Amino acid sequence: EEAKRAEAARSEEAKRAVAGGGELTYAMGGGLACLAVVALCCGVGFLVFRRYLKNAWEQGQIRQALAICDVLSFPLVVMPGEFFRSLQRLIPYEQARNSELLLSLDDAQSARDFFEVIGRLSVFFSHQWTSFTAPDPSGAQLRAMRSSLHPLARQYHCDVDDMYVWVDYFSIPQV
Repeated sequence: EEAKRAEAARSEEAKRAVAGGGELTYAMGGGLACLAVVALCCGVGFLVFRRYLKNAWEQGQIRQALAICDVLSFPLVVMPGEFFRSLQRLIPYEQARNSELLLSLDDAQSARDFFEVIGRLSVFFSHQWTSFTAPDPSGAQLRAMRSSLHPLARQYHCDVDDMYVWVDYFSIPQV
C-alpha cells in the first residue's frame, strides 16, 4: 500500500510538472507571438518610412526641376521654315549664324511669347552623324526632315513659313 501511495504521489508530481511545463510553453508561445507582432510592426514601419523618404526625394527632384524650368543656359536657336526648306545640306551653327539664318530667343519667357502666336510651330529634329567628316554626307536626313514639314503644317494648320526648326547641328555651337 505504501508503494501505491508512493506511486500515486509520483504520478501526481509528474502531472504537476507537466502542467507547469505547459504553462511555461504557453508563456513562451505567447512571448514569441508578441515578438512576431513587434517585428511585423517594425517591418511595416520601416517600409512606410522608406516610401516616405523616396516620395520626399522625388518631390525634391520635382521642385528642383520646376525651379530651373524657366532658365535657359543657352538661347533657343531656331531657323525659320523658309530658310530651312532652302538648305541643300546641313550647315553648322556658326555658318547659319553668320549667314543670318537663325532666330535666337534668349530666355524661356521670350520663347513662350514667340511660340504662343497662333499659327507658329516649333519643330525639333536631332540627326545622327553617319560619317566622321560630315553630319549627313548623303543628305538623306535633311531630305527626310524637310519632307516632314508639309505634313506637320497640314496636321497643325499652319504655313511652313511659320514653322521654326531646331536641329542640333545648326542650333548649338559646334566649336
